[in-house]
Formats: sequence, structure tokens, C-alpha cells
Amino acid sequence: VFVDALFYGALVPLLPADAPTPLKLPSCQGSPGLSARRVATTGAPIPFAKVQQVKDAFGCTVNDVLVSCVAGAVRQHLLAQPGAKQSPALRRIRALFPANLRREGVDPLADLGNEWSMLSVGLPTHLPTAEARLRETQRRTEELKLSPELSVMLAVNQLGAALLPPQLFAKTTLDVMDKFSVLLSNVAGPSSRTQLLGCEVAAFSFFATSMVSCCFDCISYAGGLHCTLLADAQVLPNGAQPLLRAFAAELDALVAAAREPRAPQLQFDALPWRRLGSLLAVVISLTLSLRYLT
Repeated sequence: VFVDALFYGALVPLLPADAPTPLKLPSCQGSPGLSARRVATTGAPIPFAKVQQVKDAFGCTVNDVLVSCVAGAVRQHLLAQPGAKQSPALRRIRALFPANLRREGVDPLADLGNEWSMLSVGLPTHLPTAEARLRETQRRTEELKLSPELSVMLAVNQLGAALLPPQLFAKTTLDVMDKFSVLLSNVAGPSSRTQLLGCEVAAFSFFATSMVSCCFDCISYAGGLHCTLLADAQVLPNGAQPLLRAFAAELDALVAAAREPRAPQLQFDALPWRRLGSLLAVVISLTLSLRYLT
């Protein structure tokens, strides 16, 4: 995992792009083939208790649930296209999502610089059930926690910005964005009602602009989950509401799966042991390298 992530983070501009699907526009001279129009849609609020119920039942994170819902929505959308069928393309769809690098306890208002980087995860859109997609999403995100991909991506980005000419750096950024089909932003908002200028805020929502042609944005607020979708008009010519409804339907399917009785399983957290194994592999590799060099 460590070695794969190291090479992936460093060589991502040279790696193949996602499979061509209706959600990914073709490239235009090496840059994302975005049109000049975007569609922006806000979905109906979803009770955040549904997300918590799935999270607790399957022992995963909120982000795992949301990524899995995106995978289910993308699968439903692609299979609903005219002439669509189960194809290898469903195995080659990835999502980007920003990951926070700011240390816990640090006041974000004290330093407004960028303290985040991008991670990517393959969406398990080829799997037939919502539960299978969630479990595979959880497995893939646990591997990300083991890997140095986040730090490598940040270092490559900072190095490129410092060393490359501005035009070449911009082209490289476009090339990287062109690899992916979907972007997901997940923000934890206030847990209770808040006020602005003496008036109660009814809802929060935001739209993350990106060079990826389809962007899901989620924010929790006062017991609700508020989701928006910003997409290229050529990707969703009939509007974005069907895709947001598919997202909500996938969450409902996960809630139904969470209610089904299942045999109790021995809870064993393998992640610390896998981290220890990765650390030992790195130490052994460095030791052998130093011995070889000397």
C-alpha cells in the first residue's frame, strides 16, 4: 500500500484517465472538456440520523457512507442511459475529495492559507448492492489511511508550483483534473441552529467549483444533511435532480440494509496492525538501502 501510494501520488499526471462515460466529458487538447455552462441544484434535506444509523450499523465513517452513496447514484445514472449495460467501464470511475491537513486545535482564522490536499478513491460502481458498495468503499478508504498519498500529493503540488513555469503548472493541473469523473466535498456544519444578524439560518449549502465535470457537495446542519450538485450542462442535459434523488435512494437502501438482522461478528480492528506492518516495511527498506549505499 505504501509503495503503491507513493508512486501513485508522484505520477498521477501520467496515469490513465477514468473510463469514458456520460459523466465524464472528453478532453479538449489535453484539458478537461468543460463547456461554458453549469447546472446547479439543491436537493431536499436528508435527516442526518440516517447517515448515523448506517455508520453505527456497519462500523464505518460518515465519509464512507457519503462516498458509497455517490457510487450508487453514479451507477444508477449510468445504467439508466439508453443502451447502457453492465460494462468494464463501471470499474474505472474515481472520485476526488479534499482532505483537511490543518492540525486539530489550530484556529483556522489565525491563518487563512490552504491547509488541504486532494485524495482520490475508486468508486465501486460495478458492485450490485448498496451494502456491497459500502463495504468495498470502507476497505478502500482504510487503505488510504495507511498510505502516504495525501502527503505525497501535497508535496508534488507545492514542488510543481515552486519549480514549474506558470503555464506548465496550469497545464499539469488541468491534466490531473482530467483524470477523474466526480468530486465530493463533505463539510461538518453547526450541529445546532445558528443565527445571522439576528435571524435564524434555515439551511446551509455550498457549491464547490472544480474542473471536474460533476461535483457533489454535502454539509450537515442542525440534524440535517444538505446536498448540492454542480455539473457541466453537457453531462446532465436534463438537470441534476435525478442524480441527487439517486443519492438519497442509495442512502435509503443502506438504511434498509442496516435494519436487517445479521449475525454478531467479532470486532477486530486490523488497521493499527496494518499500519505497523507498513511502518516496518518502510524501516526495513530504508535500512537495506542505506546498507547498500554504504
